[in-house]
Amino acid sequence: MNVSVYEFNELSEYLLNLQSHFPGQRKALTLNKLATSLGYRSPRAVAMIIKGQRSPPHNLAERLSRVLKMPPGELKYLETLVKYSRKPLSLGERSSLKQELERLRPKRFPKITSPDEIQRFFCSWYIPVLKQLIESGMAL
Repeated sequence: MNVSVYEFNELSEYLLNLQSHFPGQRKALTLNKLATSLGYRSPRAVAMIIKGQRSPPHNLAERLSRVLKMPPGELKYLETLVKYSRKPLSLGERSSLKQELERLRPKRFPKITSPDEIQRFFCSWYIPVLKQLIESGMAL
């Protein structure tokens, strides 16, 4: 299952997902294989980035995009995600990068954060479908 980078707000979450759902692999990659595919000699560097103990290098997005053959829009989002994950960032920088991530995210990947937003999202398509099933007599 290939998950889009747009579904992530944190680089560490994306890297963990990538490790467990690497394109072309049936099972999760070992940290060693993930590190090797990204051009690292040691899996420890990738593990530290995932844990937030080390800032990702500026070229991490470029490395990932080459390995994953990402389109330019996803690469731009990933570059911004890498910048957002770098430490230290001022509150203003963090806010600016967060806004940039929202701007770059396609509309088909809405950011849903609160339980009310989740309920509205599901009600917007779930209730009309149920209504149609009931009206057509297909519902039991």
